[in-house]
Amino acid sequence: PSVLQSGKDLFASTASFHFNVRRFRIKGLDPHWFQVQFNGAPANQLYNGLAAWSSWGGLNEVMTNNINSIGWQQNENGFGGPGSLSSYDLRASHLRPQNTITTAFSNRSYRYRLAYTRVGSMNAGGWAYAFSIGYRTGTDLQAPGTFIHAPAYFISVDKKAGEHLFSITLMGTMLSSSR
Repeated sequence: PSVLQSGKDLFASTASFHFNVRRFRIKGLDPHWFQVQFNGAPANQLYNGLAAWSSWGGLNEVMTNNINSIGWQQNENGFGGPGSLSSYDLRASHLRPQNTITTAFSNRSYRYRLAYTRVGSMNAGGWAYAFSIGYRTGTDLQAPGTFIHAPAYFISVDKKAGEHLFSITLMGTMLSSSR
């Protein structure tokens, strides 16, 4: 989780980014000690406790509104544990207003990435919206003959009614690869 935050915890950042694909265990702890939440709801898989980062891969522009707690620290949505708690606020009215086209080139899990993100601020009628679409692709990445094709989507709509905020968020990545 901390790989998405620069300057927080050097060991966790390095271990998460370089060794996570090999199921490296920070502090030797099982995955269920490293919690991920979206809008306060747990996002770890029920059967093994892993956070399935590939389920929201490619949505970098909307995944920046997060709070990471390493160890037994608290944040707005709860307490960490022996591992960590990464809490993402994906409500449209809480995201930074933006209109962004992004391209990226990599040599790790994909070769090319293209994304478009639009986040509008709360209007006079009490509505806010956000959406993002992205596509990652590449061939011959980690071994000859491997490929990845991964379109991603994100939609969030908020409605403010008096003191209440109603929100719905849908997101996912359709991953097709030969790994």
